[in-house]
Amino acid sequence: MFAILCIIGLVSITFGPVKISIFEIWKIICQKFGFFSNESVSEIHKSVLLNIRLPRILLAILVGLGLGTSGAILQGLFRNPLVDPGFIGVSSGAAVGAILAIFFSSFIQLYFWNFLIPFILPILAISGSFLTTILIYKMSKVSNKTNVMAMLLSGIAVNAISGSVISLFVSI
Repeated sequence: MFAILCIIGLVSITFGPVKISIFEIWKIICQKFGFFSNESVSEIHKSVLLNIRLPRILLAILVGLGLGTSGAILQGLFRNPLVDPGFIGVSSGAAVGAILAIFFSSFIQLYFWNFLIPFILPILAISGSFLTTILIYKMSKVSNKTNVMAMLLSGIAVNAISGSVISLFVSI
């Protein structure tokens, strides 16, 4: 799987509207770290590789690692290979945060810093999922122990409540 990841990463670095060969990629990376400083490299290729393609690939790898890890943790917690974040209401909590951001965006913009305005929707969606996770965890405590069945049932209840909140805002 690691070899496939490396091959796909290499293919996605080389192909695109601006074609960059593997040799040029090697020269740009070596020049970035101070080796072969006398080699001439196109500034467009350098900018595309270092500012667009490499960050995109690294972010995709990090997001994939995060999603895989969180999915494995949920599946291990519930001992069920079919479980997903919607199973315990985390996805619906994120949807509530996102719909609050959409519904009250003009009001929220007054209280956010200007550089955070484009990130209001993701910030509130992540906050909604985080608060939902904490709520479900607190609800699943039975005599100071976390009960998996109580977590499942409280997740289903929170999912239903979140669905009704989403329906309310959509109908408004």
